[in-house]
Amino acid sequence: MKICKTNYKISSKEDYSYTLIADFHSDFNLKLAKYIRDNSNEYIIIAGDILNGYNWNKIKQVNRFKKFLNIIKENHKVIISLGNHDLWGIKDIGFKNFKDLKKDNVYPIYNETVIVDNNSFTSFVPDKDCYNYFKQERKETIDKVIKQFNNIEIPSEKYIRHLVSHNPIHFYHKEIIDLVKDFDIIETGHLHDGWTPTKYIIKHYDKVLDKGFHEIFNNVILRRNPYKQTVKPKRILSRGIIYMYKDGYHILLPNNKVYYFDRDNNKYSLDSNIKKAPAMIVTGAINTFMKLRMFYPYITNFTITKNNINNSDYSIEKVNN
Repeated sequence: MKICKTNYKISSKEDYSYTLIADFHSDFNLKLAKYIRDNSNEYIIIAGDILNGYNWNKIKQVNRFKKFLNIIKENHKVIISLGNHDLWGIKDIGFKNFKDLKKDNVYPIYNETVIVDNNSFTSFVPDKDCYNYFKQERKETIDKVIKQFNNIEIPSEKYIRHLVSHNPIHFYHKEIIDLVKDFDIIETGHLHDGWTPTKYIIKHYDKVLDKGFHEIFNNVILRRNPYKQTVKPKRILSRGIIYMYKDGYHILLPNNKVYYFDRDNNKYSLDSNIKKAPAMIVTGAINTFMKLRMFYPYITNFTITKNNINNSDYSIEKVNN
């Protein structure tokens, strides 16, 4: 098993560190749990797609996740939110099983906020149909996301305000940027198989790829759109930090370069003059290649600093099975 780990530094109100992981899809490798326990920061955020649908209603599946949690919570505080796969088929007993995860150092949150030390962690989980590839770009879907988000109470500015929401695509829309502007950091997951939403983030895909926007592996899946997949040599898995504005966005890449995309002119340029905006984190998935059942876990570590530092350190570590 290879562990792919990215370390970033981003600016905020106080100095501290945390780790972001997402998208287990019921793959709970205990060797990975021990690695996370021994190589993570003070806080661990799990950004959804933990189990699949009805599995939340099956105590055997929930107990497997509890064993994983019992290992990683030994030295860390764990914040857990849900994703679309968690919602599909979940029943009342499933939500109860999710909330029953709460114990020392474990905080399951569902469309609510928890305060841990000087941090607020707010979960935003819209209805499951808001994740549908065929519907998520429609105006009625975006309107529904906005309506549901308006029910979320924004925490006090005295905290470092985290928004944990599984799908980053929701936040590429101009209409939603104003809603999230008071948060400091947005943590997401959801993206698998190297697919990036090209409509919003990579319109000149190959040009940006050549400039190092992605991590490079041999023979991994590349998706140019959500309905087509191909296997290419030396292609990509996407992740990074995105600072969103109505006129465009900055992208902080694993190779330490910062690009700005101008929405109006549909143009990328090198520009490290990052403006004040929430830092949206797009992380990789624990279960990265769902269709091939390959296991390349991604762990993203962040150092939050008072200084205006933006950089990253990308590395791969091999863990023997």
